[in-house]
Order: sequence, then C-alpha cells, then structure tokens
Amino acid sequence: MNMKQNASRILNKILLEFTKTYPKQLIEGLVMPLMERQLTTESHHSDIIARMVRDGMNQSNRQMLLQKILESSFHWGDLVVAVIQVFVNIKLTMEHCMIKLMSDKIEQNSSLMTHNLQFGKLVLSFVNKYGIQIAFDERMSLQEAMSYHKTFLKKSVESALKKLNTS
Repeated sequence: MNMKQNASRILNKILLEFTKTYPKQLIEGLVMPLMERQLTTESHHSDIIARMVRDGMNQSNRQMLLQKILESSFHWGDLVVAVIQVFVNIKLTMEHCMIKLMSDKIEQNSSLMTHNLQFGKLVLSFVNKYGIQIAFDERMSLQEAMSYHKTFLKKSVESALKKLNTS
C-alpha cells in the first residue's frame, strides 16, 4: 500500500467487508507481512489496520492476530505498537499465557522503544486495563522494561505498577 492520505470511505468499506469475509487470509496475507517487514510507518496504514481489527474482526480472529504478533520474532515498530494498542483499548479477552507473552514482548522490545511515546502509552494502558490479571512476575518484567524508557510516561507506568503491587 502506498497512500499519501486517508483511505476513502469506499476503500474502508471494501476492506471491512473483506476482513469480515476472509479474516484469516487478511491476517496471513496483509497484516502480518506488513508488520514483519515494517513496510510502513504511515499513520494511514495503522488507521486502516486498526479499523479492520476493531470493526471487522470477531473476538477469536482478534485473539488469533494478537497471538501471531506476540509469537513472532520481529522487533516492534510504530505500526505494531499502534495495532497492539487497539487490542488493549478494546480490552481483548486474554488468558494468563497471552498476558505473560505480552509482558515478555514488551520487555524484549523496550530497549528499542526508549523514546517512543506510543510504546509508553501502550504499556500504561496495558497495566491499567489488565492490572489485576497481570501476575507478580509479569509486573516485574514490565517494571524492568520501563527502566529503559525515557518519556514522561515512565513515572505513570511505574506508579500504576507500584499500586498493583501494594494491593
């Protein structure tokens, strides 16, 4: 995709219908290759993928996509962070193994995202929305991840984690 502006309503409608009809093919053929190759940093692309995830996929397809992202070996960039933020914002149902995987991936990618506000926002949202589900070991992983972070969100995340640890 090479776009310089937001997608038209017609293109959005077509992509949403395609997402509803062929979600697995979309995940395998478009979304995962875009993320693996970090082919884009355009916000238009992340907006389109976010809309497809939010409005076009059911719960099981969302979980499948998130699991594929978390089990992949590629490093996170802005596109990946933006898409994962969608999952957190809609509070996708996550089992303990998925929360552990998410915490581990956050820790693995934290050294590459030290000045990234989107990453800090993602971690803060994750802690706030899934707080009581996050086990002590995962909280420690998140705390370690935030030790590298250099934005103003670092203190907010550390405070939220501290609050969870005392409750």
